[in-house]
Amino acid sequence: MKVTTWMRTELSTLSVDATIQDAVNLVVEKRIAVIPVLDGACRFAGVVTARRILSSFVPGFIEQVKNIEFVKDYGLLELSSEECLPVLRSGITGILQLEPYEVAPDCTTLCAISIMARFDLNTLFVVEERKLLGAVSFADLCGSLLWHIEQRNFPGAS
Repeated sequence: MKVTTWMRTELSTLSVDATIQDAVNLVVEKRIAVIPVLDGACRFAGVVTARRILSSFVPGFIEQVKNIEFVKDYGLLELSSEECLPVLRSGITGILQLEPYEVAPDCTTLCAISIMARFDLNTLFVVEERKLLGAVSFADLCGSLLWHIEQRNFPGAS
């Protein structure tokens, strides 16, 4: 069976000229962790993740610290609203993942599950000629597995 059978087509998206504030608002409002981004011609340009949004607020030197526990004790991550505003007002292009994992519409569910498991992904985007057709998540694919089990009436499966 193809991923198009299980993909969601009603997606919340951002344009490449959106701000980090726009991305934060969408993550909070829709309770999503990955946002597809479209360019001016409505082509799939990449994704912004909640992880990248949050990372934009973390000082750069933190990656160099071996024991991050001391940081919270000294309050180095406590940001004032004045310190957050420049980050929130900046464009998403700085945190845009330009080459997210994507699959073609003829990708099978087994292939999609394999890609997601191998690369530890929660969401795959279905794209054809740079046009975003939809997205499929692990939850969607678990639904496909349940459907297959129910269709085949496996003993002990209910």
